Amino acid sequence: MDSLNRSKSYGGDMFRVKLFSGKPYAAVNADHLIDFQNGTYLAIFRILWEGQIDLQVLLVHPAEAIPLFLPTIKGGRSVKALYKGGFETKDDTGKMHQEKPFCNFSDHQIYAPWYCSSPKDNLLNCSHWKTHATDKAAIQKLLQAELDQTAEEILKRSKSLVYRSKGLITVQQRDNSTTAHYSEIVGSKLPYCKPEGPPPIKTNGYFFHNIWYPLNCRIKHFSKEDILECLNGKTVRVFGDSTSRQVYEVLQKFLKCESIPLDPPRNSSRLECRCRISNVTLHFQFHGLPTKGSTVSPISGIHYAANDIDRLEGGSGTIIFLSYWAHFTMTGMDFYKKRLESVRDALDRLLARSPPGTKIYMKGANTRNYSVKTYQLISSDWIALQFEFVLRELYKDYKEFGFIDTWDITQVQPFPDNVHPKAPIISNYIDRLMTYTCERKVRFV
Repeated sequence: MDSLNRSKSYGGDMFRVKLFSGKPYAAVNADHLIDFQNGTYLAIFRILWEGQIDLQVLLVHPAEAIPLFLPTIKGGRSVKALYKGGFETKDDTGKMHQEKPFCNFSDHQIYAPWYCSSPKDNLLNCSHWKTHATDKAAIQKLLQAELDQTAEEILKRSKSLVYRSKGLITVQQRDNSTTAHYSEIVGSKLPYCKPEGPPPIKTNGYFFHNIWYPLNCRIKHFSKEDILECLNGKTVRVFGDSTSRQVYEVLQKFLKCESIPLDPPRNSSRLECRCRISNVTLHFQFHGLPTKGSTVSPISGIHYAANDIDRLEGGSGTIIFLSYWAHFTMTGMDFYKKRLESVRDALDRLLARSPPGTKIYMKGANTRNYSVKTYQLISSDWIALQFEFVLRELYKDYKEFGFIDTWDITQVQPFPDNVHPKAPIISNYIDRLMTYTCERKVRFV
């Protein structure tokens, strides 16, 4: 049905279709979702566990919403984000643009173009830039101005439940005391998960009892003690956004060490945690501009990951974990691709100059919520998915890199969509990371 509740004779909708069970929670995405381009769709599944199984169909975005998102992908939306640049004690609104007079704060070696309009006060110049922040109120106002009533109604339909069955399928249990599932039956025949680069975007695993099981390999469950043993003597460097900082924070809690900001005043752009007992060091570094953060922050906290990777030594004691997506969905595809290429080139240089053994892992995007409907124009799941295709294409030949398929995981998670998934989801990420790093040391799930 379209926004006027009329039957549609065309396709293009973005659906999320899953099979699921409630007790214990289990879920899997459709293996294939065929769009016949006439308003009808066909979902094909594998049934991977016993018991009562139901079907849920979620309309992520209607086809009519896609034209609203395209200007962001193409880089043509006139205002994707507004920033406040603090020059001494005065604020001046800035954005990425090419109009004079402007201050050029770019780092072109790693493709980090950044321009702000010059201070209006003649006593100030570009060298007086001290702070920065995103002006979210201004962004929302400008995005709202792009929407008419029809467009607003279209955006309201995003993440709407289309169908949810009750008692659709019953798979007879072989043993009434337990519920068997795919990995339990064939898991011992599968190899342990190892770095193979990013997989194609498809159904690569399923949930059972809140644990994520990949379909083509097996993982191990890591207790806090296992993680301490696995990471002993290693340095873990996390580069990216707040979704990768979640991994840093969970590891920090396991290690029971204090996280110390490296950039005053206390902010989260660079963090360090040293655990002397387990001889583990954790680092987190925000990827640099652009940022959607509205907290006023000093420019001393702006660090680009590619530059810092160029300063690393690497080796068997180094683990690098990267995530680039949440703050880039507003920049346009070309900007995102070039930034990814600069990070990839820095990783190439690191591997070329370092002793063998450097471990490099990354994760992609995850599904998210929309606290403000207009923000879909710069951060919808459809936009994130297009960026995910680019990420996986750029790194597809890097078979030595470990990849966490956070897109597949969060599509069928047992929690509502959130840009910051809940702790049990992050624990599943960490199990995958630890399996890549030291699968021989702990027990099989």
